[in-house]
Amino acid sequence: MTVKQASAGEINDHLLRCDKSFVPPLSTRVNLAEYSLKLANKAVTFEAFDGGELIGLVAAYFTQENHTEAYITNVSVIGIYEGTGLAIKLMTLCMEYAKERKFASIVLEVSVLNKRAIKFYEKLGFKAESENNGQVNMRFLISN
Repeated sequence: MTVKQASAGEINDHLLRCDKSFVPPLSTRVNLAEYSLKLANKAVTFEAFDGGELIGLVAAYFTQENHTEAYITNVSVIGIYEGTGLAIKLMTLCMEYAKERKFASIVLEVSVLNKRAIKFYEKLGFKAESENNGQVNMRFLISN
């Protein structure tokens, strides 16, 4: 597991491989090349590599001004690694990073159609707060 090591190109390749596992596909919502560049430049990325290939990625924004709320913008694992616990390890790394920096909570949005992801986040302790435009807003409260 690494933090902030993946290049924009590696992130883009990873997201292209994971695109169809997003509900709905990520490419229907963002330009993958631009999004990858934004993640590489502005997000803190928690990564898993296998033989030089980025196989798992959690990306989050940690605003330094208020240290109250971190925002997870991406959670993705290449298909053959799904169900191996990799996403849990990457999410745990992200949650520990937020706690060490004294953030109060982590938020994320997930499609209401992605029942599997919602259950995954609930298992990690995220709670649904609201729903709008087909997205469930979820929050994890950090006990510091």
